[in-house]
Amino acid sequence: LNCWPFPHNARLRVPRRDGTNGSWLHRIPWDAALSAAYHNTWRYPARKGEISGDEVCREWLAENSDASEAPEKRRADGLLRAGKKPKRRRFPFVCAGTFIGRVNSLRRLLREMFRLYRTTSEYHDQALIPLVLLRFPDLGFVDKDAQLFLGLHGHDEFWDLERPLCRGSYFAASGSAQESPSFQAFTAPRLLGSLRSDVPKLLHFNGNGKRHMWRCVEEFRKLGLLDQNDMECDFFDVDRNAWNGAKK
Repeated sequence: LNCWPFPHNARLRVPRRDGTNGSWLHRIPWDAALSAAYHNTWRYPARKGEISGDEVCREWLAENSDASEAPEKRRADGLLRAGKKPKRRRFPFVCAGTFIGRVNSLRRLLREMFRLYRTTSEYHDQALIPLVLLRFPDLGFVDKDAQLFLGLHGHDEFWDLERPLCRGSYFAASGSAQESPSFQAFTAPRLLGSLRSDVPKLLHFNGNGKRHMWRCVEEFRKLGLLDQNDMECDFFDVDRNAWNGAKK
């Protein structure tokens, strides 16, 4: 949901690329709008000339999104105006924490990332990947519909999915669930308003999405989808600069 780490004010005025004049407004949700004001004056090679750090977010949306996919405005309490249905959530920005591809494809992407590092001294993976894809769009694309990965930074647990995230009803169980608990016996929710039957295959607790993680761990445990005795996970939480984890 967020154009981390490049600078933005959560309200991005994006020029139209369809040959018409004018622009459209992309609003990053308030609780997802982290900006590192990162290298706003740095100059990076682009497909045509150069691009500065403070132009990246706008340029990315211009190339990879349009007005129909922009998040809708909500009231101060987070609700929609009366009579309006929520628009399907889209995820237009790159998240370097989750990616997938063939080995040869990833090698090509990484090769260009290292070349960009040598040219600019830019070392941040969250910055390198969108910069490379803006310059070489055939090297990859963003899973905007969360068919594979659902990033949970800025996640609205009541508006984004068909069922609330890990509030006791995340999974819909089939008849075989009682006999042999397994992921095959449960169905996770789709994105709200989705026209496809696909559900996100992986939950990524990035950024402030970590606030939901332990609630999900407990729900998965209660359903028998995580082993109560053997599960152990330790990781360094860079957002809080501390070690965290789930113990046996």
